[in-house]
Amino acid sequence: RMLSMYCALQARSSFIKSVFSSCFALADELKRTRALVDDYQSDPTNVIRIRERLSSHTSAVTVLYEIQQFILESLESIDPSLEAMMPSSSIKQGALYDSAAKKLYDLLDLEGTLKRSRRRVIDLQKVVSACFNDLEALRDMSQVIGSTRKLQINQMIEGTTKNLEDAFRAQARNSTTLEVTQVILSGSLAFDILDRLTGQYLSYTEIRWANESIQPYLVNEPMVWFTLNVIMWTILGGGIIYLMRHLAYMNLSVETKKLLLNKPIHVKRWRRFVASRNMESIACKEEKGERVTKYGWIEPVNVIKWQGSSPKIEVTCDERYGYILSSVILINKRTCKLTADECWRIFWHDNFEVKNIYDPTRNEFNAETGKRVDTSAQASDDEDEDAAAPAFGASMWQKSGLSSSFSRKSKHDIDDDGSDSDEYIGRDFTYEGFVAERNDAASRL
Repeated sequence: RMLSMYCALQARSSFIKSVFSSCFALADELKRTRALVDDYQSDPTNVIRIRERLSSHTSAVTVLYEIQQFILESLESIDPSLEAMMPSSSIKQGALYDSAAKKLYDLLDLEGTLKRSRRRVIDLQKVVSACFNDLEALRDMSQVIGSTRKLQINQMIEGTTKNLEDAFRAQARNSTTLEVTQVILSGSLAFDILDRLTGQYLSYTEIRWANESIQPYLVNEPMVWFTLNVIMWTILGGGIIYLMRHLAYMNLSVETKKLLLNKPIHVKRWRRFVASRNMESIACKEEKGERVTKYGWIEPVNVIKWQGSSPKIEVTCDERYGYILSSVILINKRTCKLTADECWRIFWHDNFEVKNIYDPTRNEFNAETGKRVDTSAQASDDEDEDAAAPAFGASMWQKSGLSSSFSRKSKHDIDDDGSDSDEYIGRDFTYEGFVAERNDAASRL
């Protein structure tokens, strides 16, 4: 028992040495982090690295503190007295203070070794506490850095806001000046229109109907011609001002609907859909393995479908993993009778559901693991089938008997549209395309 106790204490001593080494290594890492904190302005990525290092330091300090507590508990449960070392049979026989056992006990010095181990554990607790205090100081310094950066951002925002206010005031002055200029130019236009209606623009020549009907009653009378010009100017200038304000009024009422989707999509079909739209803006962001792209466009004009003007749509998607993340739809309430929610439902149904851009199979989850079911192989097979198999309209078009006559095109037809019959047969048919092409073929026959 004495030997086993001595080996256990020596093992704990070696383990305490390794824990001390880890504490000293952590102290060195904290010094390096402090150097980054002191010089955070030299590199814009230092703030991110400081946060990552602080997170790793926190986990390391927590582990070291728990290890120190475990070692302390294990040492407190040890009884190094000679009575505990001797077996119970020897105690009953009266051989408690056997000379050989006493000599071995004094040689191993178990009580002294245990006391030294406990003192080292207490020293280890002090070192861990010092590391924890350094970590808290670094956290406070990082918070000061964050506060400083926020203050700088707020100052920049305040300066930008002041610039925007100045720009708005300048724009208001410019709009007022533009309106006055339009009124002045409308006066010149009104005078020219009145001159051409009355024939006064050719005053250097004699116009019989103007001399007989206009000049005696309108021109020769005092203030009559001037009054007519002012009235014409007022009518035309007021009409232009009313038109400009009406157009501004029609563009003021905008309804915006923002949606958080996070739905899986077929990337190839989505890219084909994007290629069919006239994109106004495309913004791409790549960060940490993600490739997020934001598209913005206005839907094609369809007064019957949208019951007015077409909505503007912005879609954010992750094309690497095939997910549509979010969307924003904007409509003009004074030129479109539908609401933003109705427009979005029409857009989603006509494009994502009818054209099978939305992939509902990837929304299936495994009941045991809670993860999404991997359907990448099935999705690739579906893409191959879409590319190989003809669409519904194409199969009916081939069964109708018009395919042979319609596919045999003359050289003149090939020269006109710049495509041959093989390229025509390989096109992606739809039902609407099939109806139009069937009618066209029937008219040719």
